[in-house]
Amino acid sequence: MINNNQSSIFLVILIPIIISEFLFNNTAKQVEVSDTTGLNMISMHYDSDNLQSKNQPDVQKENSQESSKPSLLKEYYSDEMWKAGSITINKMLDFNGKTKQEILNIRKYYVKKSIFNTNNYEPSEQVFGQIIDNKPWMNETSSCTGKRNGNNIIKGLSEESLYVNNPILLIGIEHPYFDNKTIEQCKDVDKFIPEKINYSKDKNTIRVVYNISSYKGGIFDLSGQYGFKLVLKGLNAVDLGYKYASVDRTKNIKFNQQPNIRQNIYEFKDFIHLGSACGVDGGCNNGSPYQPETDFNIKDYPSCIHIKLWKNLPKDISAEPDITYVLLFR
Repeated sequence: MINNNQSSIFLVILIPIIISEFLFNNTAKQVEVSDTTGLNMISMHYDSDNLQSKNQPDVQKENSQESSKPSLLKEYYSDEMWKAGSITINKMLDFNGKTKQEILNIRKYYVKKSIFNTNNYEPSEQVFGQIIDNKPWMNETSSCTGKRNGNNIIKGLSEESLYVNNPILLIGIEHPYFDNKTIEQCKDVDKFIPEKINYSKDKNTIRVVYNISSYKGGIFDLSGQYGFKLVLKGLNAVDLGYKYASVDRTKNIKFNQQPNIRQNIYEFKDFIHLGSACGVDGGCNNGSPYQPETDFNIKDYPSCIHIKLWKNLPKDISAEPDITYVLLFR
């Protein structure tokens, strides 16, 4: 027989155990729901055959593997470690008034001099097919000045010539909106031209370095939030066949949209066409479209984006890339 005193002692011991068990079970359920949501987002770019749970990545295992890798900055920050693979950045050109065929000839010339040279290279119709002969082109400071600069937005070196003349720049960066500065306020940093490009055949990796820490005077807007959005531009990636991409590792980077290129497979859609964004009568040849899935902010310097690129749609984000591409900001 258990007397009243013994019953009280038994309840004092048992009740905390029951409460702990209840809290543990509910916490576990919350984690399970959160993980499932993440897995669904990772899988959303696949066809229905790939939506089965057996093909979804193991997030816990993925995070474990990520933490076991060397620091991104340790791998890619040192110029000395990458010195042997330095690639010359070709100068930009004035494309105004040129024909489409002239642009394609320039493109083929620079591809022939690049690591992507092949005997049968032809510029992609998707990327270059909509260029219109003899039209103006938006210039290298166009995203800085915007339409307020009038016809000056087309004078000088053409923005897209950075990509046409540098096939190695598979993915670049640009500001998605006009800054509307005066031409006097625009500096070299506003042109988003890389400081260095390196290529390692052994690592099958391209490293692109931007020195943009002075862009707009910092990384915060007036409200103290991360501001001054940037977007990835995959014009060369599309043309050279590496249009499928996934950002698998970052440092001090925040992607803004959902879903986005971070831990998802994204297909770049870049092309050049005759657009009206320049505000010039008859339009200008310029790059397009805005791709919000690649919209990001830099949280601090230095920062880094590590990208896997594939020629064909991979089964999932863990697939070995056809080439690795790293953007380093400092």
